Amino acid sequence: MTTAHELSAPKPSRLAEAKRAIARWLRSARDGRISSRRTTIAILKAQQDATLDGVLVVSPEGQVLSYNSRFLELWGIPEKIAASANDEQLLAYAAEKVAQWDSFIEQVNYLYKHPNEIRTGDRIALKDGRIFMRASVPVTTDGQYAGRSWHFRDVTEAQRVEVLQGALFRIAQLARETQDLQEFYRQIHEVVGTLMEATNFYIAEYDSERGIVNYPYFVDQFDPAPEGEPPGRGCTAFVLRTGKPLLATPDVFERLCADGEIELVGHRSMDWLGAPLKTGDRTWGIIGVQTYEPSKRLTPRDKEILVFVSQQVASAIEQKRQETALRENERRYRQMFENNRAVQLILDPETGVIVDANVAASEYYGWSVERLRSMKVWDIS
Repeated sequence: MTTAHELSAPKPSRLAEAKRAIARWLRSARDGRISSRRTTIAILKAQQDATLDGVLVVSPEGQVLSYNSRFLELWGIPEKIAASANDEQLLAYAAEKVAQWDSFIEQVNYLYKHPNEIRTGDRIALKDGRIFMRASVPVTTDGQYAGRSWHFRDVTEAQRVEVLQGALFRIAQLARETQDLQEFYRQIHEVVGTLMEATNFYIAEYDSERGIVNYPYFVDQFDPAPEGEPPGRGCTAFVLRTGKPLLATPDVFERLCADGEIELVGHRSMDWLGAPLKTGDRTWGIIGVQTYEPSKRLTPRDKEILVFVSQQVASAIEQKRQETALRENERRYRQMFENNRAVQLILDPETGVIVDANVAASEYYGWSVERLRSMKVWDIS
């Protein structure tokens, strides 16, 4: 199976092409064929800007030889700063953004100490949630080391898609393999937790016959699981009523309260997110997620993801309900069959084999139930 890293890492052929272009520029500058260094850099930048990657070229002394606009965009570095910066100043910008700085700088220092080494596919997690892939190749002219070229690519979206696909596959797998509904709900909570902040998570289902909302699964830092109750005017009721997802940030929550659409129920959350559970056009439940801390926020992207997940979960819950109902019907039938005082035999009409027998039949014919199941009907008369 191809991983996101394999898909997203800059290909060696592209790195080699960039390496050759930089080497040509260095030879031209050395031999004096291009008199203007500014013109040379402009040509090199034009070549770099044609790539999808952010590119930075640094000399052995740490002087920034070249970079492209994509590099500045990825790292949020102002042009005027980059124009006069050395590699240490640019690393200071990176230090503010990289989530695991020690690992990042360790790899950078390693490559500077091993000038001939080529690296591809280094994964870099940023504090803002983005994921970069990094590659680095040495630049040589006439066999001599002349610097290092760094390539960065934003693979955040590709990784998110991969994680979401894995989550949806996991939900489908759980629907097939998990027998107990409570365990199924708990596992769904774990899956959603891999996609967003979901410490506080619940599933609500509307019982239209009784006119109440039940909470078969409810995990929250502050509020206990509600008892079955009428829908009311909370966020859960809003999603049930409209059939639409809702991301209630503080501003959205205040506006909906002012409009009379919702009212506060339970502990005030920082962000509340809910997506409907539907069968066709009928909304019969919701998945709800909420946070209570300013450092844990839910986003429009989380809303999109929860909508995808809710569609899978709704289908899975319906499937589990049908399976549970079927097992319950089978249990009741078995109980009625076994406890019936009338003689009961179930036969295969084509072979006459006794498929099943109850206790009354065993007592009547004088054979155990297990023995009767191995006989044909004409063998017992």
